[in-house]
Amino acid sequence: MAVDGLTLAGIMTEIQILEDGRIERLYQPEDRDLEIRIRLPRRSIRLRISADAGAARLHTVEGERPPSSGDPSPFLALARRRLEGGRVRYIRQVGMERIVRIGVESRSDLGDPEWYDVVVEIMGRHSNIILVAHEDDEIRGEEGPARGRVVDAIVRVSPGISRHRVVLPGRPYIPPPEQHKIDPREETWEGFFRWVGSQGANLTAKDLMGRYQGIGPAAAEEWMHRALKRASEDNREAFSQALWAAISQSAAEVSAGRFAPCIAYDGNGTPKVVSGIYLHHWESRGRVVPFETVNAAVATFYADRMDRSASGLAQSLTTVVRGALSALEHRMARWNEQLQEAAEADQWRRYGELVTAYLHVVPRGAREVTLPDPYSETGGTVTVPLDPGLSPADNAQQFFRRYQKLKRTREVVTDHLEQARRDAEYLESVLVALEHADEQELEEIQEELRGQGFLRARRRGGTKPREKRDQAGSPMHFISSEGIDIFVGKNNRQNDELTTKTAHKQDTWLHAQNIPGSHVVIRSREVPPKTLEEAARLAAYYSKARHAGTVAVDYTLVKHVWKPTGARPGFVLYDHQKTVFVPPDPALAERLRADRVPR
Repeated sequence: MAVDGLTLAGIMTEIQILEDGRIERLYQPEDRDLEIRIRLPRRSIRLRISADAGAARLHTVEGERPPSSGDPSPFLALARRRLEGGRVRYIRQVGMERIVRIGVESRSDLGDPEWYDVVVEIMGRHSNIILVAHEDDEIRGEEGPARGRVVDAIVRVSPGISRHRVVLPGRPYIPPPEQHKIDPREETWEGFFRWVGSQGANLTAKDLMGRYQGIGPAAAEEWMHRALKRASEDNREAFSQALWAAISQSAAEVSAGRFAPCIAYDGNGTPKVVSGIYLHHWESRGRVVPFETVNAAVATFYADRMDRSASGLAQSLTTVVRGALSALEHRMARWNEQLQEAAEADQWRRYGELVTAYLHVVPRGAREVTLPDPYSETGGTVTVPLDPGLSPADNAQQFFRRYQKLKRTREVVTDHLEQARRDAEYLESVLVALEHADEQELEEIQEELRGQGFLRARRRGGTKPREKRDQAGSPMHFISSEGIDIFVGKNNRQNDELTTKTAHKQDTWLHAQNIPGSHVVIRSREVPPKTLEEAARLAAYYSKARHAGTVAVDYTLVKHVWKPTGARPGFVLYDHQKTVFVPPDPALAERLRADRVPR
């Protein structure tokens, strides 16, 4: 769900401190997300804006910075060029609609002043982030919708998509269609009761949503709940007075900038609603948790939802991989049985050679014949089974045909088993990566599994993943206690990128011996023993043996590592290796993380 206008009003109250801040950097963490880092006198604050259909929102964020996504999208590249270094001059909500204007005063390449609106439209599947250039100085900071020309949008809307509202570079910015609703802060006693009188049946939460701007189901139900606590719907006049009290009280609190943010959870602990007002009516359905700020409530709500989504994706991918491994094991068991049968191929060749050599002494119609064994040093014999319906010569030819068939089976099955073993190693490495993957990395693994044929490809006509989805994300970065950079791949695509493209030939490469795990690279020509040990402990921890007491870790120079043609992601061969035995060390991994180590 997207935030409603009332909750957005609470966010707006809290982010007014960003006015006059300088835009330091823009990021695009996801296809429809924009993150703006704004510098204030003594700190920087990051503003996250999302036009995601199911999670459109705007709020401040804390914690780790968004990862660098390689080459910026066209929208991000243009927004950086126009906005970075500019000043945030105002942040305005359009009435209590889910539309926000962030006014930025910037400079052109020639140093001339330029003004832009970053227009945030939170409207479900029609949500968007639009960069609008001002054409009229008089509209700067003005209340109401933006006016000007579209520079670009995170979601371009062509005439083929919408004939009524085109959002393309160079086109005039057209605000979303007017909803003809009332801002609850502007509601009057007379207007409210005139409206109530015009309603034939009992009022519902849906009626309130249809009349007032920015009111979602949760707020409307809360107003109804507060009114019902004071009066029965059967007494229409008393209930109307109680409902008016609930609405006017909320409107007054919003006008004064007083909010009571909360998250409502169902009985299973799943976050269902985030609100700028306290939702008493949810207490009977589950649990309501209050927050100090609206921004904190909204950020927590969506972070929890994303964590649950990532958890569900991780579980789904784990099920797929384990299912593929189980199927491989069944096929390998069947192939091993065929290989055991094929092991008798030489015996059938030997029978054919014996019958051919002693053709003149083999009786026709016999079921078996005992012949001298030419390979026996003690003069032994061999009993050869025969088909009595065939001549001795035909029996010999049948032995040779069986030999050739089993020989081909052995060759084919041996190849199948070798490929199956490599596939099993690959899938085991995916399971290792799934253990410590975040949401973005899970999506990378999902795309990797699609590319390798373990998941169905995307349907034609579906949403095309952004180009960065086809690129490996950034590997984990650690700094040894001696100040040397260590990089660790988080999945097989990153392992390939790190080992075959990023690492230098004289860097040192490490991997847990004979078990699935991450590729580790020490970025240095000279590697002190302490750094080597720390890198080996990281290789042990980020492997299938992470819970073992001691792990054998091979290390060699990158120039001695190569990827066979056609191999699965993450699979390499290497030589000139040496081996160290170290314990996996999660505490070390936490301590050496580059974002934790002071430079």
